[in-house]
Amino acid sequence: MGPKKPEIEYIHLRRLAELRQNKSPPEGEYKEAYESLRKLAQGAMKKGPFSVTIGKSFPHIAASGDPRDFLSYAPMHYNNEEKDGQVIYVRRDGKRNPDCSEVKDQSQLEALAENLTFLCLGYFLLHKSEYANHAISLINTFFINSETRMNPHVDYGQVVRGANNPTGKGRAEGIISTRFLARVANVLPLLEDHEGYASVQRPTHLWYANYLQWLLESPIGKKEAAKKNNHHTFYLVQVAAIQQLLYAEGKYRCFPAQKTIQDYYTNVLPQQINKKTGNQPLEASRTLQFHYLEFNLHAAIFLAELGIDAACCDVYCQQQLIPLAATHMIGYCNNKNMKEDMTEGVRTVEIIKSRYGDTDDHCYTRFLEMARHCKDAENISGPKNAIARLWFRKNPQYNEISTSNEINHTPAIINSSGSSSGTGEGGRVNSNIESKGSKVMAFFDKMLHHHH
Repeated sequence: MGPKKPEIEYIHLRRLAELRQNKSPPEGEYKEAYESLRKLAQGAMKKGPFSVTIGKSFPHIAASGDPRDFLSYAPMHYNNEEKDGQVIYVRRDGKRNPDCSEVKDQSQLEALAENLTFLCLGYFLLHKSEYANHAISLINTFFINSETRMNPHVDYGQVVRGANNPTGKGRAEGIISTRFLARVANVLPLLEDHEGYASVQRPTHLWYANYLQWLLESPIGKKEAAKKNNHHTFYLVQVAAIQQLLYAEGKYRCFPAQKTIQDYYTNVLPQQINKKTGNQPLEASRTLQFHYLEFNLHAAIFLAELGIDAACCDVYCQQQLIPLAATHMIGYCNNKNMKEDMTEGVRTVEIIKSRYGDTDDHCYTRFLEMARHCKDAENISGPKNAIARLWFRKNPQYNEISTSNEINHTPAIINSSGSSSGTGEGGRVNSNIESKGSKVMAFFDKMLHHHH
């Protein structure tokens, strides 16, 4: 079958900037990563365009009738009941309905995000303008062209089909279908020094601003924000990534994303993870327990990594719930009857190990070794997995929150005196940032519409 498409993770822009400045030829695993990137970027030159309008035909169009409205179907609902001659869809947890693939909007978005990642990385690190030019063309089709752009909302995400949903409207859960928009927001800054990007930057940012407003203010968005499980966490992944894209400069630089991340780690994560056992009850109650335990933890790590790289905060130093949850998750792999793919947890465990170190009994190291030799090991092989070494350090021993100006999305951490802070005890940066007055925080409270 070949390797799986990796789940989105935060790509460290400042780490990429360091590589760009390094004039020495790549060696070791970095050489493999560069060669993989070159291969993927060249392949991406032949891909696209991507649009939610491609291949749309009745009945697989949103109830609005507008092919530009993102559409996806509730993945675990089946039409196995009839009532008065009408089809009723019912839910079967853990069993994905294969006919959901008949609507292509999510696969179009994911293909855009994947190929745009290869092109943006390729332009930034390999210095090839043709990669940026093709990326700009893809951006124009998906976000700007009036006939092919996706409308900036998810009113028809994870639609439950059948007579039990006569309006054809989507559910709050549908927002998780568009989580790859966070990856696009993550990599767009890599194009900022290309002369052609100026033509699409402002309209793309406007699209994201409208989408963010929909996330924060629409009934569907508010309902997803009120959830307690992985849906809430991945909702915040989109919110924070877009905030960082839109508020990377200016008076309120980095504060919106910082507030989103710190609110989650202060108010939500402690409710998701049992502080004694590390269990995540809302995820463990699902049929695919290991998958959902990892899925929510993966989203939490995305937020933490974004915070370190771009949002002026290091939430890892605030509590020990993350490694506790990772250890609990790994424990599921000791069950000989577990049939799930343990390689899903590799990237999450690698990142957690790099931030906290290993456990006393080398739990993380042993898990990673098991995963690399298990029956599903092929899923973490190949170029798409190899390029993660470009933005990931196994043992980061440097001031994570710096004043690098290579990319504008890497502001310095500011302490209450207004000066840049140094590293805290043990080399970790002090993240206890005081607000710039109650008026600023009141502004963000109103703007973000967070209700915990």
